[in-house]
Amino acid sequence: MLAAIYSIERSEMSYDEPLVGSLAIAFAVVSSVIAVGPWSSPYQLRSIAAVRGRFGKPAARCVWLAVAIAAFTAGMAILSGTRPSYAEPGGAEPGAAELGGVHAIEH
Repeated sequence: MLAAIYSIERSEMSYDEPLVGSLAIAFAVVSSVIAVGPWSSPYQLRSIAAVRGRFGKPAARCVWLAVAIAAFTAGMAILSGTRPSYAEPGGAEPGAAELGGVHAIEH
């Protein structure tokens, strides 16, 4: 089922995909360092502070690790070219809408 939804094709990678994928992986590294590091300032973010106040610092560390895992997964998916089967690698022309297989340019 997953193969029907997502397709992996080796196509031409646009210039922004390596940048976005690399930034996602860099954010994953930063998030995992925050999760295992001794700092307290990252735990003052509102949502992390709410988790810390209700469940304690170990749960807040788990949230940082979950964010790191999600960012790493997204970065690897972007860099490997994985995309939903309905997405076109090159994208459509700006202002174009697809209607029944025919591209119509909106004016």
